Amino acid sequence: MASTDPEPEFINFYTPHNDDFYAVKLYKALSPDKDDFRLLEILPGEGLDRIRCKLIQPPEALGLKYECISYRAGDPADILEIEVDGHPFNAFATLGAALRKIRQPDGSRIIWADQICINQNDVVERGSQVSKMRIFYEKAECVIAWLGVLKGGENAFQTVQELQD
Repeated sequence: MASTDPEPEFINFYTPHNDDFYAVKLYKALSPDKDDFRLLEILPGEGLDRIRCKLIQPPEALGLKYECISYRAGDPADILEIEVDGHPFNAFATLGAALRKIRQPDGSRIIWADQICINQNDVVERGSQVSKMRIFYEKAECVIAWLGVLKGGENAFQTVQELQD
């Protein structure tokens, strides 16, 4: 006898909930046959100012210089709300801290960050983009490895800076 229970709804346990953001449908479709990808423009800001960003969709992203950011995602319940194209977006707190640290006070910065640049709500796109991540990292001007907020190591970094000078 067949079960009459409805099929369970797919829930993504690995990323913070962004249902309202995805409902706005800001992501343009990417071609799975090409190395298309989106970039993120971090708008200027300082300190605890709200983090504001813009998605750069293909073909505008093609040929732009950018940096990749690598970070430890962490707990999907631990978030920092940022703004992407004028809409609230729940970023992993670790990614939010990294964006806050690397943004510039008087100019934009172009990056690729998987949680925002990949439509996490589209399983097919997510699979396709994850399989191409090596390409995205290889094409980047540099890769920023975010290890977290510095706690107690200020003297070590100050010493390294002094030795370089």
